[in-house]
Parts: sequence; structure tokens; C-alpha cells
Amino acid sequence: MQKKKLCLLLAMFTGSVNAADFESPLILPTEIAHTEVASQWAVGHYQNIKQANRVWNNYNIDIKLSPATISYLDYPYETIEEVSDNIKQMIANDPSIINNTLTTFASQVSNTTKGHARSPMGFEDLESMNNAQLILSADSVINSRYKFVYAHEVGHTFGAKHTEANTVGSTDALFKNAYGTKQCNAEGTTSLMSGFSSYNSANGLPFINGQAGCDQGSGDVVSLLNKTALAKEGLTDLTHVQTLAAVVREDINAQQFEVTLTRSKDIDNAQQAMVYVATKVSGKQQAALAPKEVWFSAGSKTATLTLPFDQVYPLFDNAASNQGTYLVAVTKDEVVPTDINLLDHNTQWPLNHDKKEGSGGSLSLFWVMMMSLVAYGRRKIM
Repeated sequence: MQKKKLCLLLAMFTGSVNAADFESPLILPTEIAHTEVASQWAVGHYQNIKQANRVWNNYNIDIKLSPATISYLDYPYETIEEVSDNIKQMIANDPSIINNTLTTFASQVSNTTKGHARSPMGFEDLESMNNAQLILSADSVINSRYKFVYAHEVGHTFGAKHTEANTVGSTDALFKNAYGTKQCNAEGTTSLMSGFSSYNSANGLPFINGQAGCDQGSGDVVSLLNKTALAKEGLTDLTHVQTLAAVVREDINAQQFEVTLTRSKDIDNAQQAMVYVATKVSGKQQAALAPKEVWFSAGSKTATLTLPFDQVYPLFDNAASNQGTYLVAVTKDEVVPTDINLLDHNTQWPLNHDKKEGSGGSLSLFWVMMMSLVAYGRRKIM
């Protein structure tokens, strides 16, 4: 506890030098455990973390997020408001349900609110509210328009607010200016923390108050996040669960992708792993596979799962423009550190898939090589 209080005091008077590391566990309702929706959430959570890290890196904010465990809890898959009420009651009855302020819970698609997180008003609140849940609607994992909602909600958990009016009651000077604006520059650009579900962007990333290009008023979210990052780093111990390895191999003869998982924990015992595969799609096309189970034998470090082409190719076909098809693997105490794009291991689709090109994803390795050869030939002729 003394160490935690020391970190809070240091955060008030010093700046952080290196990015502070944080983990974000995902908790899903048991009722979707064996459905495609679970895969969309697992893959979407990894994508949300990746997008948030892009934002922090771009604006020199000292936060680095990593995925953590994916587990299930028996709560109804309902609206954000209903899930929030249910989780609050469950935490009140059993505080051990959550021990990380970035623990993310899932709710259904919403017509209004896309995310919900509590926001501290000062450094004392930062500690007392450390076990508050973060809730996202399904929009954030299936609709690319809302890909920065998770980053927005993380901003709240670190103390950022929607507007200057929301900072009334702040107990520290930094928190008084930690707000977003609907117009953060003369062009009327919307900032990340403004409370909108989609944002004007710089280089594909939302603006943040406190950085050049988003300087209307006294709003300075960047300064706050760089201070509270150091404070929060001392509040939650890292679990270091990002130790599961996954290697994908395209087996053309067997017409399947072969996924080899390698674990580093609990090797003496048999253990189940779950593999999730999903993509973002346009319309109501197939977007994911139901979660796949794979078992490690007692004493074995590796386990293998096969994904037939005829199951995966429809996801390649349906993927929205510029979207990959991603794989995530987890056990109860290990996760892969980042998602894996199956298209990066593909040479057959779309070349030999019904002799047609798919609608999304990336070019296969074969076509990249062919285009390179053609370009080289043209340069040589000229």
C-alpha cells in the first residue's frame, strides 16, 4: 500500500519517462460462450487495444495496453445500462469479480451509448475507483466506425471528461482541464474525449485536447493521462499472461490452416485452450466462427488445431474493405500477445477459391509476388 501511495505522490509532481504498462481482461456473458458472437468480441477486443495503443503512441501518451485473460461470467447480455447495473450488484456481492479498472464487459449493440466507464475527479478517486468496470457495446467490435470507443473509455478511467462542465468538482488542477471539446480547433474538429462515437481524425487517428491541432480552450487531456498513467501503474499488478504462442501454417494438400499453440504454464496438466476467429463485415454476412476448443495433453507444451479452408474462406469473402480475418487464442492463464491475421499466411485464396476475388482483406502472397515481377519487368523495359 505504501508503494501505491508513493506512486500517486510521484505522479502529482513528476512526469513519466517510459510508457506505463496496463492489461485489459475481457469478461463475456456465459450465454454467448459457444457462439460466433464470442469470437467477434475476443478478436474485437484485441483490435480495440491495438487502436488505442496507436492513439497513445501517436500523441506521446505514456500508456501501453496489453490483452489479458478472456473469461465468462453469468450475467445477461443486455444493454449497456442493464449490464452496468447487473455488474455493479455482482461486484457489491463479490468484490473479487474484478480487480482491474480496465476489465471490459460486453453488452449488446446500442442505438445511443457505445461505452461506459467511471471517471475519477482527482488522484484520491483514482485509487478508490480502481475496481470499477468498463463496458462496451457490440458496436465497438463489429463496426469500424466505433473503433476508438474503447480508447475513449480508457481515457475516462484515467480521469478524462467529455466537457469542461464535467470537470466541476475536480480536486486536482490537472483534472480541471482534462476534458475534450466538440470543436478542438478552428476547423471544428471533434476530439477523442468529446463524447461522440466517431471523431474527426489526423492521419486516421482522433485528435486529443492538449496536442498541436487540438488546442481550443484550456482542455489538456494529454498532460493528465501522462500523470495518471504513472499513478495507475502502481495500483494494479500485472499478470504477465501474454505468454501463449500461436503459429499458423497453410496446408495446401489438406486444404486447411494448421494452428500450433505453445504454452509455458501449467505444462504438467491437461489444459483447454480456446481459439477465436473473426473479421469485420459489411451487412449481415458471416463474420466469425464459433469458438474452437483445443486440448494440451498433460506434459505437452504444444497443441494443434486445424481450420478447414471451407470454414475460413467465407470470412475472407465477406470481410469489409481493408479488413483482415484474425485469430486469437487463450487458456485460463495465458493469451497470445497480439491477434494473428490469417490472410498473412494465405496463398490460395482468392486464386483458387471459385475462381473469383474476395471482397475484403489483403492481397495473397502469390499476387504480391506477381505484381512485383511485373513492376520490375516494366522498369527494365523502360
